[in-house]
Amino acid sequence: DDESVKKYYDDNKSKFTKPVMYRVSHIHTTIISPEGKPEDEASRKKAARLTKMIDEDARTKINSLLKKVQAGEDFSDLAKRYSEDEASKESGGKLGELHPGSTIPEISEVMTKL
Repeated sequence: DDESVKKYYDDNKSKFTKPVMYRVSHIHTTIISPEGKPEDEASRKKAARLTKMIDEDARTKINSLLKKVQAGEDFSDLAKRYSEDEASKESGGKLGELHPGSTIPEISEVMTKL
């Protein structure tokens, strides 16, 4: 009867549902997170300056690529030219279908908002 079917479904919903999946592509740009501890203050300051310069270059590159995408340039072509992720670069930045929690937190958080 309908009641028993509904009860079975309600008790076993996980068998009838799939997790939400997102088709994800990206253009990877490296930023630096200094590891290790330089022994002297001058080395620490130099490392901090270099890290800041690399991060600023990465942000400039990201903003430039965002403007190109917003202007209608093909994301896949941009990923092939500019991504630093050798594993996904040739496929146009495609990471495949992912569900939240199956990747790094930064990607999981953003993909659920798009």
